[in-house]
Amino acid sequence: MTPDSWSVAANISTVVACVMAVIAVTSGAIQFIATQKSLQETQAVELFLKFNQLNIDQGLSSNKVSDLWYNNGKFAITESLYNITHESKNWVSTVKWMLDQQTAFIRSGDFEVESYSLEFRAFCKRHGCEFKS
Repeated sequence: MTPDSWSVAANISTVVACVMAVIAVTSGAIQFIATQKSLQETQAVELFLKFNQLNIDQGLSSNKVSDLWYNNGKFAITESLYNITHESKNWVSTVKWMLDQQTAFIRSGDFEVESYSLEFRAFCKRHGCEFKS
C-alpha cells in the first residue's frame, strides 16, 4: 500500500467508526426512552392499585378522622397519577374516574389547594371538579 492509500483507509475507518458510534448512541437513546415509558406505566399501575386498596381500607375502618387521611392520600395519589400519565388518553380517563369517586371530598375543600399543581387543578376544573378555595 502506498502512503496515500493508508491515508484514505484511515479516513474511511474514521468515518465508519463515527457512523457506528452514532448508531450505538441512537440505539441506546431509543432503549432508554422505552425503559422510561415502561417504568412510568409500572408506577401508574402501582398508584392505581394503591388508590383501590385505600378505598377498601377506608370502607373497613371508616370514621371522621381516618376518612380525612384516606381521602387526602387518595387525592395525592390521583394527582401523582395525573402527573406521570397525563399524556396517555387511557390513563386520563382513569384519572377522571378517580376524580369522580372523590367529588364529595374535592367539594368539601378539606385539603390545602395550593399544594396541588396548577396543571392538575386546571384538569380537575375542566372535568367538573373545581376546588373549593
